[in-house]
Amino acid sequence: MASTAQADVAAALSLVMRPRIESQINNVAVLPYILPITRGEGKSVNWTAKFTGAANATASTEGVARSSTDADDEISVPATLPWAQYDKTSSVTDLAQAAAGSNYNPESIQAIGNDLLAGLAGDQAMRLALGIATDCYAGNDGASPPQLAGAARIIDSSGTVCGINPSTFTEWASVEDTGALAAVTFDVVRNWFTNIYNACGMMPEFVTCPSNVFNALRALYSDFDPSVREVSTSRGGGMDGREPRAVKLAAGMRAIEIDQVPFVLDRHCTANTMYAWNTQFVEIQQLDPLASLLAQGPEGLNDLFSRIAGRTVTLPRQDIEGMMARSAGLRPHLNLLGKRGLSNEANIAVFAQFKWSRRNAFGKYTFA
Repeated sequence: MASTAQADVAAALSLVMRPRIESQINNVAVLPYILPITRGEGKSVNWTAKFTGAANATASTEGVARSSTDADDEISVPATLPWAQYDKTSSVTDLAQAAAGSNYNPESIQAIGNDLLAGLAGDQAMRLALGIATDCYAGNDGASPPQLAGAARIIDSSGTVCGINPSTFTEWASVEDTGALAAVTFDVVRNWFTNIYNACGMMPEFVTCPSNVFNALRALYSDFDPSVREVSTSRGGGMDGREPRAVKLAAGMRAIEIDQVPFVLDRHCTANTMYAWNTQFVEIQQLDPLASLLAQGPEGLNDLFSRIAGRTVTLPRQDIEGMMARSAGLRPHLNLLGKRGLSNEANIAVFAQFKWSRRNAFGKYTFA
């Protein structure tokens, strides 16, 4: 794609005041707004998984003598995933920027504050979210370049992932069941939940599924509406992502409930598949561009916005407090690229990766 030129925007650039531009793009993304997002650090995402190495205690004789030969301990294994980079770029010619900036109705082409490049960069932020939402399922951390370690790869009963082989450590596997969609019943779902409980000792917090699976499950109800507007998760609130929260579903998101577990419609979900989630054991970590600035307090934030604006900026106190207190979300890097003739470019990027700390706390059900 080339720069957005004046001819590209002339037809939409209204010379009289009219309603602002209306996007026709399906921009609904689910998992990036439900899963906890936390700050990462270092050269990669690293953690330690613990597996069975000890036996359960048994009755012993009073006064029994013990030595090192009686000892057994659990096994700790390092796990790692590489950072994934996602980015998009907008480019606007100086002529198009000037035409938008001088117009009576710049919102007709989504120029923000008469700045066409800022408006187009906002669109690219949406495209970043949609790309990440896709790879939350389909991503492959082993690809070149690395992608997110998606659910289709991790929530599985086999395969070496995060550097750990389930053939060696059998607890490093998700529950995986199969069946016919035409034969789905409440008991099928309950048996799947039971298998997950037997593997990890917990029921799922929520399930995601594509539209055909969602509609088949919704059809099981004939006498009342099982819809819900909130999904409760075990973690994800606060700056460190560790406090419980209830996530309100945004416009375009739908969910029904089976046995107190929400089933969320997600168009990015793998075809004919539903996934069971426990957010205590999964998060999206990101290298946060604002982390160091937030640590500096008001001075760091004012300095950042002053450099962007090219003049001294002092943000209102309530704005600063809101930014410092906000829950950690996907925060892209915004880079204004070097000037090259009569055009300007803005690049927006996210550096992120999943951390799947307990593989057997998740489940997959694939329908034929």
